[in-house]
Amino acid sequence: MPRKPKTPPSDNAPAGARLLTEREVLKLIRVSRPTLTRWRAKGKFVKPIKMNEGGAIRFPANEIEAWLASRPRA
Repeated sequence: MPRKPKTPPSDNAPAGARLLTEREVLKLIRVSRPTLTRWRAKGKFVKPIKMNEGGAIRFPANEIEAWLASRPRA
């Protein structure tokens, strides 16, 4: 089966913004995928950008950095 082409840039993405995959975000914030999914469903995390109709999503790196900075330190 042929591979799908790489996800094209979205019209929804901010110009010049670095976009992170879900996997990159999970490594950065150090939580599990179910936790991230739960936070997104409750509106407690950065809203992802839909890249295409296939369901690919990306997160603006600057918004992830701001979210991390707003969190209380342990």
